[in-house]
Amino acid sequence: WDSDLATPLSAVAELHSVLCSNPALQMVQGARVALLGRKIRRSPKRHYAGRVFATLASLVLDMPVYDTQCGAKIFRTTPALRTVLTAPFLTRWVFDVEIIAR
Repeated sequence: WDSDLATPLSAVAELHSVLCSNPALQMVQGARVALLGRKIRRSPKRHYAGRVFATLASLVLDMPVYDTQCGAKIFRTTPALRTVLTAPFLTRWVFDVEIIAR
């Protein structure tokens, strides 16, 4: 989970419910989108750089992922997840994408 709580902790139950009700899913993740009444301040340069990264990651992964860098992720505990987490990550900056790719 992101330390700035961009995705509120109250979302844990909802994400967990989605994972539990869909046995085929291995992971559920949030997306940091503007919530009604919230002000998200970032420069246009940072915003567009983030959108370019997210779009490229989505294309590389061949998955419609809106926000790979959102820390709100819940994984199903499986032997496959253990394997994914056992191998060292190539970088600490985009390990979210690497987890999904593995």
